[in-house]
Amino acid sequence: MKSDNINSCIRCGKCCLNGGPALHHEDIGLIHKNILHPNCLFTIRSGELVCHPLEEGLIKTGQELIKVKGAEDSWTCIFFDQKEVACNIYKNRPIECRVLKCWEPSESIDLFMRGTLSRSDIIPDGSILNEMISIYEERFPAGEFLDMFNKTSRRWEENSIAISKMISIDISFRDKFMESFGVEEAQMEFFFGRRLKDLAEAMERCLTKRASKSYPTF
Repeated sequence: MKSDNINSCIRCGKCCLNGGPALHHEDIGLIHKNILHPNCLFTIRSGELVCHPLEEGLIKTGQELIKVKGAEDSWTCIFFDQKEVACNIYKNRPIECRVLKCWEPSESIDLFMRGTLSRSDIIPDGSILNEMISIYEERFPAGEFLDMFNKTSRRWEENSIAISKMISIDISFRDKFMESFGVEEAQMEFFFGRRLKDLAEAMERCLTKRASKSYPTF
């Protein structure tokens, strides 16, 4: 949202408190240099809900997004130093951060969901990891999972049972993957996106607040 009160950055930190940036093709070098790595990233999979900067509501994304994680179960960017009100990777910050001007957001709006990175841009084709991600997407498609939360559907009772079953299988899949491949839990949200359990809880919050149009952050 455009601010009429300022015309330059006053280092309030509000943009960093609202969440980390999505990554674009211009940011691939930050990954190659290991400035950004799987531990500090997470994937929003196609079909998930995201906040739209203009409509001030949630939309279903038709594409994959890679975002910088929040710190300690919050949406505050993991690289934001709240004590110093500063970015810990300022000289190497992603393009969304470089163009962001809260007093004139047009450049940021132009970037929204354009030229974004996906896991296929980062993980080599033909790798076992890429194959496992494809298997996961076939078994646990985010869009189809969230579509099951239509409580007005005649199949809601059946869907609720299926939701619980998918959440349980998802947890087992992730545990087995970490055990088999020695992957840290902190990296799992990048490789496979957020747990279905977390998506389900976020969807429940959305449905609860939708009537008042008070949308939660996804």
